Amino acid sequence: MEFTKKLARGKSTGYSGLLKQRIWTMIAKFMHDSMIERMAIPLDARSSVCQLAEFLPTTVDEKSEKEVTHHVKFKVSGTGIETAPGDRIGVLYESDEKIVKDTILTLANYDKSSADKLRNLKVSLSSTWREALRARPEYHDSLGLKYENPEKEIVPYEIPLSDFLRYAKLRPVTRDMVRVVYAATLCPMLLKFIETHRESMMQGPDLLHLYCRSHPNATKILLHCNGEEEMLASKMFEENCERMFKYADLCNDGFVSRKSMVRIGKAAGSNDTAQDEIMDLFDKYDTENTSKLDFPKFKELVMDIVKQKGGVGASLQDLFQIPSLCDILPPISFRVYSIASSDNKEAGEVHLCVEKVRYSQTNPTALISPAFCDIEPMEDRYGASSNFLKERTTKEGFSKKVVLQHQRQPIFQLPAPSKDVPIIMIAAGSGLAPFRAFWQELGIRHSAVIAAGGKAPSKALFILQAATRDSLPFKEEIASLVGDGVMDFQVWLSREDYSADFSSGKVNWVPRKRGYVHKNILEQGELRDILGKHLGETSKSILYMCSGAGFAANIMNSISDIIGEHGIEIMMSQERLKLEVSSLPSDLCICYFIPISD
Repeated sequence: MEFTKKLARGKSTGYSGLLKQRIWTMIAKFMHDSMIERMAIPLDARSSVCQLAEFLPTTVDEKSEKEVTHHVKFKVSGTGIETAPGDRIGVLYESDEKIVKDTILTLANYDKSSADKLRNLKVSLSSTWREALRARPEYHDSLGLKYENPEKEIVPYEIPLSDFLRYAKLRPVTRDMVRVVYAATLCPMLLKFIETHRESMMQGPDLLHLYCRSHPNATKILLHCNGEEEMLASKMFEENCERMFKYADLCNDGFVSRKSMVRIGKAAGSNDTAQDEIMDLFDKYDTENTSKLDFPKFKELVMDIVKQKGGVGASLQDLFQIPSLCDILPPISFRVYSIASSDNKEAGEVHLCVEKVRYSQTNPTALISPAFCDIEPMEDRYGASSNFLKERTTKEGFSKKVVLQHQRQPIFQLPAPSKDVPIIMIAAGSGLAPFRAFWQELGIRHSAVIAAGGKAPSKALFILQAATRDSLPFKEEIASLVGDGVMDFQVWLSREDYSADFSSGKVNWVPRKRGYVHKNILEQGELRDILGKHLGETSKSILYMCSGAGFAANIMNSISDIIGEHGIEIMMSQERLKLEVSSLPSDLCICYFIPISD
């Protein structure tokens, strides 16, 4: 590795022409071969970015069932995964059997006998899907595939429908998935979901239900059940165009409205290109600026464009193409979690603190009118990844193998042990996950300094927002560290009138009025005095925060009320403010944006 230091230039003293010799390629091969030699696990084509680990069993009792989080453990010894506090891990989960069965039943038009036949029907895979399957090394063994050359990886071009849906993203539905189905159906209900940003209410079966309802042969086209797919797709394509013109002719006066057509193009297109092409048609042929075009003339123009291959009007052409099942349901990607354990404390293991996502909801495809809300039954729905993790760790009959992807977080890390600076950690709910790794590491450092006869390091401060006492995980761990003088703990409960007093090293709850962290800061509470002392310009304290976007925005506004915008900029420039915020697209409008000068 010594000569790699010289590779910044094409020629150096003693080293000439290294770049022309493709030294980086050689180094990559050397390091890959070395990794294979050191690691006692089979590697697939994506071994450099993901590893195959095992679930460790988790006991479930009455106490743990009351908690809002689930403690997940992985055995990673021998995989080459070495984590540091603050790192993340990606989990490649699978869809649960219930939603897979519901999806197949939807495609079978709710005929159970037909659904049983569809399970083993082969689904042709797109290039995106075949690439995604490479991240699942256990998949090929489960099919029992035999290769002529075992050393060469071969990804199948088609797999059974049940396996396809197990690896497909069925919950929740994304905005792009709804756009694809809307472009193929122009269903008014889907338009409402898109325009109101409520697509996350839907699941895969809901989306396919609306798609299959739009055309009698939609299922045959999706699943290629016979040799008539091309003819049926062509027929559905023509019907789609007719439907578009029908929706555009709002007044039924034989004219197409510019406003309604732009609305359709905006909802169905993945970008603004389609609606721009629609507007270009109106600009070119609407010479009298009436914002209307003659129905037959507009239909003729659009049909001419969409029948062309590429070039001008390509976006309009894509707008009316009939999608495949691979287009509607993308493959599952890694679900990323903060690691809730330290390598120095839990050797050979990676722990997660996962929020249990379970809720009841009325079938969104039945809500065509608010009048039906009271008569529609409620359905239990679960988080896709969280439910997968809970099933694998608490129930028998499931594979204990899981594909993980380690992600290093160079910024969200503890300072070096040689730097004794105060640490402040703020979290809400399961956002305490990375801070469990923090306090485990701080506890080890504290014990090492005390054992060596040194001065005890500065105490850390952990501030948590929780709902109830039962919703607080790792209570005993926190109490033990507070009793040992490693850190102080402040918790604010929003649904119970209690506070924590763990100074004795044991879990103890004392009466206190319920409240919120950000309100206590704004209302001149005790937290305001504590943070004011630690976040000043002359302080060396480092503030970490892990939460959702809403909580993070409230805390940042509260801190700004203490030290001002200038104080926040100083903390950022001194690398004393480190945030890890999880958000949905709908949260982006409330995120706190910090202006940073050059």
